[in-house]
Amino acid sequence: MNLMFLFFVLVVILFGPGSFPQRAIAQHLTMSYWLIGSECAKEVSFRRLGIEKVIKQARRKEGHGPPYFEEAVGLDLNGDGKKEFLVRISCGGTGNCDWAVITRSPNPFLGIISGQYLYIERVKGRWPEIKTYTQMSASEGVISTYKHNGKFYRWLRDEKEVNAQLQNVPKQLVRAQALCELDGNPKYLNEVHKK
Repeated sequence: MNLMFLFFVLVVILFGPGSFPQRAIAQHLTMSYWLIGSECAKEVSFRRLGIEKVIKQARRKEGHGPPYFEEAVGLDLNGDGKKEFLVRISCGGTGNCDWAVITRSPNPFLGIISGQYLYIERVKGRWPEIKTYTQMSASEGVISTYKHNGKFYRWLRDEKEVNAQLQNVPKQLVRAQALCELDGNPKYLNEVHKK
């Protein structure tokens, strides 16, 4: 009898209302994201910001030529009160871009993130997860995830194909809040919202 009672108490503690697993699941389902596209990048002076040298090094490291624009999105990613910069270092004909993540700290280069749209997890006190949408066609694309490993953002090699007709775009990305006026909605979101 006592053993059964202890088992019951353990189950209530582990899986009852407000338990860690339930909180973790609820948090994952309600996660919200900021949406950034190339339209959000503003013209800036890399020299004035003190990040010109880092950007040149990042472009060289990634095999890109000289910059053809000086545009960035300034955003406090980790909640420390200082802006980090998402710098477009190159873009292709389909709108997919490589973005360098730059900070003004002693280790300023935080990695390269690739995609047409960036979805930045809205969190405080830690580096956010960043998901990207890479356009493959008018209604198809790939969602990828980047996580900060303590030093850099790394791609998790987790490509997930999404398709507007299949309506398999993650709901938290469909509900993402744009940080600027985007040139319309991403094409796949227009299709999802029509249904």
